[in-house]
Amino acid sequence: TDYNVSPNQILAITFTNKAAGEIKKRLLEKLPQSKVETQTFHGFGLSVLRRYAIELNRKFPFKIIDADEQLDIIEKLLPGQRKLIKKALKQIESYKQGLDSSDSVEGFNSFFYGESLEKNNAFDLQDLIYLPVKLWQKRPDILAQYKGRYKYILVDEFQDINPRQYELLKMLSGYKTAN
Repeated sequence: TDYNVSPNQILAITFTNKAAGEIKKRLLEKLPQSKVETQTFHGFGLSVLRRYAIELNRKFPFKIIDADEQLDIIEKLLPGQRKLIKKALKQIESYKQGLDSSDSVEGFNSFFYGESLEKNNAFDLQDLIYLPVKLWQKRPDILAQYKGRYKYILVDEFQDINPRQYELLKMLSGYKTAN
């Protein structure tokens, strides 16, 4: 409040629940009535997915699946191809993190894996960052709601973010890069 900044307009974001808890603890020591939202990247993304699940062809409550469940979903469609499926899932993970932009991975993710997740009313861990970005690209009105809420974004360990997390932060902050 020393700088006329409303704490409820601040988003503090980090990687782990432990770090988020530590940040929250420090804030409460300094500002006992603090309303600064402190989240992990995945927790923040999950809150977006919960609010807009229907926009992503899911119903609440949906499932967040782990690596074994990912394999099970795809293996139903490609029985006996576990080694190939693991390789494809690694490529999809890289694609969703913004590390791989190949059209073949995008196609497999969108038309094969993505549809399987939809049918199972599920998201994988990478979707917690990937899909809010995709949602905001399609629905700037939804992005505008978040941009209006968070005027200040604090990022712990910024140097460790992946390209998709960076994209999420740029969109949320309204940051534009030079062409």
